[in-house]
Amino acid sequence: MFPGSPGVDHSVLKQVGEQFLNIRGGAGTTGAKAQYRGGEVRLQSIGSLVHSAVVSQSAAAGTSEALAFSVLQHLLGAGPHVKRGSSVSSKLVQGVAKATAEPFDVIKAALTQAKAVADGGVTAADLTRAKAQLKGHFLMSLETSEGLLEAMGSQALADGSYHSPEEISKNIDNVSLTDLGHLCSNEQQSSSEELQAVGEPDQT
Repeated sequence: MFPGSPGVDHSVLKQVGEQFLNIRGGAGTTGAKAQYRGGEVRLQSIGSLVHSAVVSQSAAAGTSEALAFSVLQHLLGAGPHVKRGSSVSSKLVQGVAKATAEPFDVIKAALTQAKAVADGGVTAADLTRAKAQLKGHFLMSLETSEGLLEAMGSQALADGSYHSPEEISKNIDNVSLTDLGHLCSNEQQSSSEELQAVGEPDQT
């Protein structure tokens, strides 16, 4: 629990938390580790489009592995970085553009791009660009007081401490091509990958 109230003195808020919420400090008790439970979902709907996703288990927030996943996300393509952009630098967009219009051919093309990362098909320039995009996205999110407070609260709740933007930027810089290769290899070898699809019955 993370009590907070605008305009209230910290000592008063602390006293209320201790008296009524039994909050005395510390990280609290350790809960059971979350278990990933996926499952295939195919929902039929009327329309010519199919929306699909391949998902798998990721990493706990605040860990070095989670940062590596974030770099991988920006490497493969995390959406346009300019208004009305088409993400032409995205590895996923490049791979999918070569596929047919069939939904599962598109999914196969996207997974092929992830496999290319595992096989070492990423250059140092690709990695540097992905890191710069992630750091830019992260630092811009801290430019408002709401974004800064959200980051501080999320970090405090996740691991009981706060890491400065400089420290997080340095950790992003420490992500290597080997780290990304291990992530993709582990995901391919795991049995946690699941498919969700929504769209025209004949295409799902």
